[in-house]
Amino acid sequence: MTGGWWTVLICVVVLASLYLLLRRKNIREKYAFIWIVVAIGIIILGAVPGVATWLSNLVGIIVPANLVFAIAAITLLIVVIHLSIGVSQLEEKVRTLAEEIALLRLDTEQQASGRVAHHESPGHPDGPECPEQPKDPSD
Repeated sequence: MTGGWWTVLICVVVLASLYLLLRRKNIREKYAFIWIVVAIGIIILGAVPGVATWLSNLVGIIVPANLVFAIAAITLLIVVIHLSIGVSQLEEKVRTLAEEIALLRLDTEQQASGRVAHHESPGHPDGPECPEQPKDPSD
């Protein structure tokens, strides 16, 4: 068995693994799609080695292996940037949720101790800065 067919066999195993991960919901579709496209591309390059030579001649790269490594590096760079964006968004959501939980916990503790949070806030008509006005007996 030549190296190209080993590559195809490994990619078929990767595709089967991705299918199982998708069925078990261990990987999201958008991430699986990226890896499926990469695996199919590698299958094509492994099954038909002339494609790499043709593409490298088209682009002006002398050694086809250099083209494969350049495509792999660019693909991994795109994946890393995409994942970094996702992590940044998740960090912001976690921070917001932590703040909301802290406020809810404070509100719950204040209600449990007999105080109502919105009545204790400054500027509220019933708050400590604005004592309740006595009612006019003539009303």
